[in-house]
Amino acid sequence: MAVRERVAMTTADGSRRVVRGGMVIAGGGDWRPRRADISFAAGRITEIGPDLDGPTAFDATGMVIVPGFVNPHLHLGAYFYRFEADRRSLSSFIEFTDRFYANARGPETTMRDSTYLTLGESIAYGSTTVAVSKGWTEVAEFGLTGLCLYPVMRSRSLAPFLMNLREEFHAMADFCSDHDLAYGLFVPSLQHVDEELLAEVGELLRNDGQARVALHVLESATERAEVMQRFGKPPITLLCDNGLLTRRTLLVHASHANVDEIQAVVDHGAHIVVCPTSNLRLRTGLPPVRSFRENAIPIAIGSDGPASGMSLGMLDHARLLGIAYADLDFDARDLFDMITCAPARALGLDHVVGSLEVGKLMNAVLFDQGQFFCSSDQVLEELVFGSPKQPRDVMLRGELVCKRGVLTSEVLRKVRLCVS
Repeated sequence: MAVRERVAMTTADGSRRVVRGGMVIAGGGDWRPRRADISFAAGRITEIGPDLDGPTAFDATGMVIVPGFVNPHLHLGAYFYRFEADRRSLSSFIEFTDRFYANARGPETTMRDSTYLTLGESIAYGSTTVAVSKGWTEVAEFGLTGLCLYPVMRSRSLAPFLMNLREEFHAMADFCSDHDLAYGLFVPSLQHVDEELLAEVGELLRNDGQARVALHVLESATERAEVMQRFGKPPITLLCDNGLLTRRTLLVHASHANVDEIQAVVDHGAHIVVCPTSNLRLRTGLPPVRSFRENAIPIAIGSDGPASGMSLGMLDHARLLGIAYADLDFDARDLFDMITCAPARALGLDHVVGSLEVGKLMNAVLFDQGQFFCSSDQVLEELVFGSPKQPRDVMLRGELVCKRGVLTSEVLRKVRLCVS
């Protein structure tokens, strides 16, 4: 007898709808492809099982249904130089970015349009949860789940963010709370901060038990020496001394972490976000994934931006990681977890996203089963390792936002027209 999962939930009008007939891979440790209906109300899953009662929201017969992808590191401002950026090195890429915005007519408008396009393409390729350091209003506008981060770095472009750091951070936190978003702070570079600023970030983190902190750290081969020269201590020690290495810390890239630094990550329960495509494109070096795995550090995969990571499809980045570390024998379940549950935990959102479970948001990606050529029990393997597949439909909180590969949101359609 099939087991059904239930939870008592109601919507404002008492409605309950059902996605019927799909082949569901729930994730979160449940990798069995199974024919099932999914009912939801108020955007959350209420029941999973065969032949559910209720009005049909969507006929998913002939579809493979997986959890919405979680992108834990997404830069939004690089869409318009996506194929033109100087990627010979990390420094040349940053210099190119600075020149682009210095010469742009209307930098704020350019950033806004790039944000819309980056988020739009991300949604079309199945990302329903993102972590961003700008674009909070747009993330909320699209109904995405996510982590919104306040950027902290002493630079010309981010100078306005530091003028009233505490007040602006708390205002952002209030905005995120009102829109069901997680929030925190983002340090793009340890080379462009001082201990006074890091101490302030640490104090904000200590005083707010919900906030998270994300940092670019140990991305380049020279960073440790540069930070050592500037502060008299290596990056991870610097973070520890300022209360910035905790269970609410996301260390992004960590390509050059050594044995002692990896042990510090383990001891403090911090999270690692790797961006393998970006590391290869910018020639910064691949992270020590073997050591992460040997130390049981959960690995989350991020795309980075559209000009550094190139693809905004999370399956592409999972596939590349599996190929780059072929000697580690990652299977499809390992890699799929790195773009769903592992990043959901890193963002502190695993209670609402990352898998298709009762009580979680109905964020789902649907693929046409006609794209698959393997047997039904190898669908996940083909999805991760087979020929690339674009989602047919994407659901956010139970609403279709991409239908037959085309974005359905009127906002996204208008944006695409205005910047085309």
